Amino acid sequence: SVFNLGDVKGLAEHTDDYDLLRRLLVDGYAESEEAIKRQLMQDEQGLMLYRAITRFLYEDSLLPGYSGSNAALQKDAKRRACGVIQRSWAWGNLLAQHFPAAIRLSIHPQPADSLKIGI
Repeated sequence: SVFNLGDVKGLAEHTDDYDLLRRLLVDGYAESEEAIKRQLMQDEQGLMLYRAITRFLYEDSLLPGYSGSNAALQKDAKRRACGVIQRSWAWGNLLAQHFPAAIRLSIHPQPADSLKIGI
């Protein structure tokens, strides 16, 4: 089966507004972006994650017809990267609460001490 935000009691009634669902996810299960930034900057793995997400967002925004500067695009990617990580960690916290005995798998490589197993 599939589990998503619409399956969470208290959130299901908002499935027609995924922006609101994401805000409620962050409000209920996430640390502040400032706390996440501090945590990311503490070690090399955190920096690598932040840089990888930033690069992905930057490259994903390089669309034909984009007329802004690369510096502006990079600045926007850096700003959005922490929010992406915040929502991802919030989702992990929600899953841990709803499925405490579950094993989490990821399609991305994971460090040996990660809560997820990379496959």
